[in-house]
Amino acid sequence: MDFPILNIHSTSGPLSIRHIEVLRQNRQIVFFSLTKDLNEKDQMFENRKQVLNTNNEALAKHLKMELEKNNPLEATESRVRMDQSQQTEVQLLHS
Repeated sequence: MDFPILNIHSTSGPLSIRHIEVLRQNRQIVFFSLTKDLNEKDQMFENRKQVLNTNNEALAKHLKMELEKNNPLEATESRVRMDQSQQTEVQLLHS
């Protein structure tokens, strides 16, 4: 979308078509840069969301393990799953 150019003047008179084109290109560069920054922040947000989800899963498994202490086999399996979740969390943090 092109924005209308309103009577833009420099100190030496009206801007040339070349100056106007440079301004448009600069606007496109800024827009691209902002879009890139937003995409990077979205990716960081998604990574953090995955880490939080992994943490929540590990916590849920830990709580389940605590509730099932009467069954040692189930507790051991839960502990293994929790360890795997923590390893996944570390991998996500380093990516």
